[in-house]
Amino acid sequence: MNPIAGAIVDRWDRKKLMIFNYALSALSTAGIVILYAGDMVLLWHIYALMFIRAVGRILDNAVMLASTTLMVPEEHYSRINGFNRSIQGPPLGALLLGMLSMQTILAIDVMLSLLAITPFLIFRIPQPERVESLVTADQPSFFDDLREGLHLVSGWPGMLMIMLVFGLVHLVFTPSMSLLPILVTGHFNGSAIELAWLQSAMGVGGVTGGIILGVWGGFKKHIKTSMGSLALLGVSVAMIGIAPANAIIIAIVGMFSVGFMVAMVVAARRSIIQKAVDPALQGRVHTLIASGWAIMDPIGLAIAGPSSEILGVRSLYLLCAIVMITLGVGAFFVPSIMNVENSAR
Repeated sequence: MNPIAGAIVDRWDRKKLMIFNYALSALSTAGIVILYAGDMVLLWHIYALMFIRAVGRILDNAVMLASTTLMVPEEHYSRINGFNRSIQGPPLGALLLGMLSMQTILAIDVMLSLLAITPFLIFRIPQPERVESLVTADQPSFFDDLREGLHLVSGWPGMLMIMLVFGLVHLVFTPSMSLLPILVTGHFNGSAIELAWLQSAMGVGGVTGGIILGVWGGFKKHIKTSMGSLALLGVSVAMIGIAPANAIIIAIVGMFSVGFMVAMVVAARRSIIQKAVDPALQGRVHTLIASGWAIMDPIGLAIAGPSSEILGVRSLYLLCAIVMITLGVGAFFVPSIMNVENSAR
C-alpha cells in the first residue's frame, strides 16, 4: 500500500484527503463501538478496522512529511521531525487500556478522529506545483506517477546507498527488539514488570530524543545527525547485550538510549529526503523508500528465531550492535552518502 498511498498524496488535494481519511477512521471505529455494545463483534471486524487504520496511518504520515517542506523553512526540518517523533501515543494508549473499557477507549478514538478534522477545516494545506514528468511527455497517469517515483529513487546513488544501509539495520534491529521478552525471562530471570520497565525506558527515550532534536535542530548536514546517531544506536544495543543478569539497570539505560537514538536517526533521515526531493514528488519517494525498508522486517524476524536458538539472544544483540556501529561509522567514508543532500532532484 505504501507506493500507492504516496502516488495518491502527490496527485490529490491533501487537505481533502486528510479530512476523508479521519472521517473514514471515525466512522469505521464507531461501527466497532456499536458492534461491541451489541455483543456482535467478530474477529474479521477487527481485522477490517485494523486494515483501514493502517492505510490511514500511511496516508497521514505521507501527507505530513510531504507537506512539511511547503510550510517550514529548510533549516527547521529536523526540528519539526524531532518534535513529531516526541509525540508518543502508544504509552498513553496502554495506560488507558488498564483504566477504561474497550468501548470507552474506542469512543474516545472516534472523538479524537473527528477533532483531528478541525484544523484541516481552518488552515490551508499548501499544494505543490506539478513538475515535468520524468517518464512521459504526456499528461501522466496514476501508474506513470508510480513509475516516476521508482525512476527517481533508482537513479539516485546516494539514496540507494542509504536504503541499503537502513535495509540492513531493519534486518537486524527489528528482530532484536522482538526478542526482548525472551531476553528478560531467559537472561534477567524477570517477568512482565521488568519487560515493562525496559519498554517504558525506550518510550521515554524516544520522547526525550525527539524533544532534544526539536530544540537543537541537529547538524547542518542531516546525514551527519542520522549516521552519527545510528552508530550510537549500535552502542546502545550493545549495552543491552552485555548487561549482566544481575544488572538489568544497564539494559534499562540502554533501552532509554535506544529510544533516544531511534528518534534522532529517523527524524534526521526524513529531513534528508525533504531537503533533497522536490515537494511534488515527496509522497512517492517517502513511501517507496519506506516500503523497501519494511520488506526487511519480516525477513529479519524469520531469521531471528532459528538464529537465537543457535547463537543465543544476547549474541544477536551484540551482532546487531556491531552491524549498526559499522554502518554508521562507515557511512562517513562513502562520498555518495555524505553528499546525498546536495543531489537535489
